[in-house]
Amino acid sequence: MHRSKPSDQRLHQAGFSTLLLILIISLILEIMLFSMFLVSRASLNRTLSQQFSQEAFFAAEGSMNDTLQLLESGQWPPSLPYTQQYTLGEVKIVRAITFNQAANTYSIKIDSAYRQARRSLEAQYQREESEQLPPLNVVLALDISQSMGTASESLKTGVLRLLNADVFTPQDQVGLVLFNHAAVIEQPLTSNLALVKTKVQNRVRSTGGTDHSEALVAATKVLDDNTRIGTQVNPQNIVILFSDGNPNASLNAGSCTDNACYAQTSTGYQPDNRGTACSDEAITIANATKSQKEYIFITIYYKSLTNGGACKDNARMDMLGRRNMQSIASDQNDYYFEAETTQDLNTVFEKIGLNIVKPARFRFEYEEVVPEGKLSP
Repeated sequence: MHRSKPSDQRLHQAGFSTLLLILIISLILEIMLFSMFLVSRASLNRTLSQQFSQEAFFAAEGSMNDTLQLLESGQWPPSLPYTQQYTLGEVKIVRAITFNQAANTYSIKIDSAYRQARRSLEAQYQREESEQLPPLNVVLALDISQSMGTASESLKTGVLRLLNADVFTPQDQVGLVLFNHAAVIEQPLTSNLALVKTKVQNRVRSTGGTDHSEALVAATKVLDDNTRIGTQVNPQNIVILFSDGNPNASLNAGSCTDNACYAQTSTGYQPDNRGTACSDEAITIANATKSQKEYIFITIYYKSLTNGGACKDNARMDMLGRRNMQSIASDQNDYYFEAETTQDLNTVFEKIGLNIVKPARFRFEYEEVVPEGKLSP
């Protein structure tokens, strides 16, 4: 009978142990790879879920804003309570509106679903009766100096958009001041917005220098000469000043080029060292008016001069223009706006209408309601 040698047995045992070890390591690696796959898949699912959730939220927010505009028209919805289902791309939206007549309040709920994500917004909207609203007196003081260039047409479009918006009531008034090196009161305060629109359309054009001081004095005079003083209850008086922010004339300092511009001399362009007299005078006038009267100054800084032209120190032009317009504004955070391009002007006037004029008209706020068992951000 043949017997294996001890060395052969040890060799077989070692081979079996090695094979078993390889199998165990392979199994561990497979488990690790599978675990990594599960983690990666879970991470991908979370990322997709967040994206789906964001898509659903943006759609719900857009629907809420659209609902607000429709309610403000006064012609919608056709009946109450009102429920509407519709799709926006791949997003399914359900819009429900009820009305509490005693509180004169609409309740709005928007449900938005995209893939497995769902977002829900609820809002309370109240439109006050016009006789209970504080009347508005708004003076548009518009820079039509030569430096405005091609911005004039965009300025017209932006102003007309503001005047066409559903933010004014019949008791509100709008006045118009156009200025370059001199200011002209084109229209005293009037509730006839069509008249103001016509004058904006026909009179706004670029020519002449820039005098902020005279523009502010003229705009203040329009508010001071309000023929409805005594009949208006707690009116809001607003001046909207639109300019590139760099005056070269003033009431008392005469003609000046604040240290932003380079003057042409026989030896070429040289710095003009006449300081900031024109700008300082306008800021002083604005501050004096704000301290004595409850007038709100809104400023729109349009950076036209920094795009070239006779002024060479564009960085300083921009710095002084921003400084001037911010200083004139009643509040740099709430009442100061900038327009980088002509396309920005529409957006700026839209913001002024929505964020400043309209809040005096409507009370509207919404919050997100996270449905139970549904996705949240």
